[in-house]
Formats: sequence, structure tokens, C-alpha cells
Amino acid sequence: DSARFGLLACGVAAHSPLMTCCLSMLKLEQLSPADVLAFRSAAVRSRGYELAALLRAGRSAGLLRPLLSALFVARPGGGPRPPVPQGEVRDALLDVLATLSSGQPAVEQPAAAWSASRGMLAESSLVCTLARPGDIPPHAPRLLSACADPAAAVGLMLWSHSRLAGMHAGGGATHDEELAAVHVATLMVAAGRHPSLQPQACAVLGACLCLDASEETDGRAAHALKRKLIDCTLALVAKGCVAPGMAALCRFASVESDRVLLRHTCLRLLSLAAPPYAASFGRQLMGLLSIHRMREAVRTAPAAQRELVVGA
Repeated sequence: DSARFGLLACGVAAHSPLMTCCLSMLKLEQLSPADVLAFRSAAVRSRGYELAALLRAGRSAGLLRPLLSALFVARPGGGPRPPVPQGEVRDALLDVLATLSSGQPAVEQPAAAWSASRGMLAESSLVCTLARPGDIPPHAPRLLSACADPAAAVGLMLWSHSRLAGMHAGGGATHDEELAAVHVATLMVAAGRHPSLQPQACAVLGACLCLDASEETDGRAAHALKRKLIDCTLALVAKGCVAPGMAALCRFASVESDRVLLRHTCLRLLSLAAPPYAASFGRQLMGLLSIHRMREAVRTAPAAQRELVVGA
């Protein structure tokens, strides 16, 4: 099947224990402790070509996401959160992810890069899984510092996405502005530390922008959060992550009914860019402005704002 061929392309031996545990992790919705322990065993033994194959396989999205989700967030796709890994299974997860992040094997006397990675993964994941929402803001500096590690940065992005989505579905006290600021800052710091994560950050921001707030959610707080998410998306566009950022804004504009937010998106975008536009950006900009909801938001804007859009 495609999963087996993908692992073979990474260099994983056809009948090896690593192949067996990787296929099991790819097919199951939830990681089994036996698979995690088998993966750690392979990470301890691997050297040279075998280590390179393990790194290529483990860093693929199909394996990295469930490993990080088990450590940082609820199971992808919703549903109740599985139990937080404990004891040997948690240690094995940390060892495996430190190897995938640092490129160093999990040995008795590990390299400094491996130890530093494991420490950041352990500290940040504990905050994400054990701290109550109200206790998280004081830990923000530690979380932002952990974004220096690639694996921890991805795990924290998954965690922030899960929590921001929960804020839309929840309401009342769960929609805390200080807590939302921590999650947004985590996304932006991770994307800033690792530019390759900027498209993923745009996708997370866009997904959160398209969520509908529940009836119990404070409308003012929901509006403020969406405005912050728009500004962060535009900041990533300004840094050069243009296509993913514009795609996120187009998806948002196609479902958003708040004309104030739509006008804010349009005017802030035009303030960041000036003609002559690159052909690709020009097409994306015209695509955004041609969306019916955006056209209506611009049509009902004050005259000065309409003129700015027409002039662009």
C-alpha cells in the first residue's frame, strides 16, 4: 500500500521492526504504547544509514503529527482527549522526538543537542497537558523559549490550534483574552524561529478564522480574537509567506459575515502592499476583492475607504 511504499522510499528496511511499528502508527487513530516503545528501541540502535532512514520516516507528517499530538494535544479529529502518556511511554515519546528533532540517536550518553531538545519537549509538553487554562499565561516565557526546538515548535503549534478552536466552541471564561494572546504568540514565535513552519501557521490561523463562535461566546472577545488572527496572517504575508497567507484570507472572506472585520482585512492588506504588484500577488488580491462578501463590505464602507480600494 502507499504507506509501505512511502516508508520504503525513506529507506526503512521492508521486514524490519521499524517498518512494523511505523505501519501500525500510520494505520491506527491512536498510538499504542507498544509502537512507541518499538520506535524508541529503533532510535537507540540506529546508526548511519539506518538512522538516516528513521529520521526521514519519523519526520514525515503522517508519523510526526500523531507522536506530537500524543504529547501535546487532544487526538486529531476531535473527541475526548486520550490519557496523558505516563512513565516509560512518555519517556519513550520524549526520546523519539528528541532524536527526530536533533538528528542524534537516543544513547546512554547523548549529544548536547539531543539533551537540550528533550528538555524543551518535556518542559513545554507538561505545561500544555497538565496546567489549567488560567495557569498557562505565567508559563508563556517558557513556552516561547521552547519554540527554539523544531519538534517542540510544531507540538506547540498543534496545541495552540486545538486551544484556539476550543475557544470558539466554548464561551464565557474559556474565551480569555490573555490566554488567547499566549496561543497566538506561540504560533507567531514558532513561525518566526522556523520559517518552514510559516505555511502551517497560516493554515492554522485561517482555520481558526473560519470557525463560528458558539452562542455562549462573548461577542466582543470573539471579534477581538479574529482581528488579532487577521493581523497575524497579514504579518506572515508581509514576511513573504504570500500564497498560504492569501489563501487563508480568501477562505475567511468567503464565510465571514462581519463587514467590519472584512474591511479591516482589506484595508490592512492594502496598507502593506503598493503597486506595481507581482503578477501572482495581483491575481490573489483580485481574487480576494472579488469574493461577494468582501465586495459587499467594501461597497458599504465610508467613501474614503472605498476610494482607497478603487485606487489599488
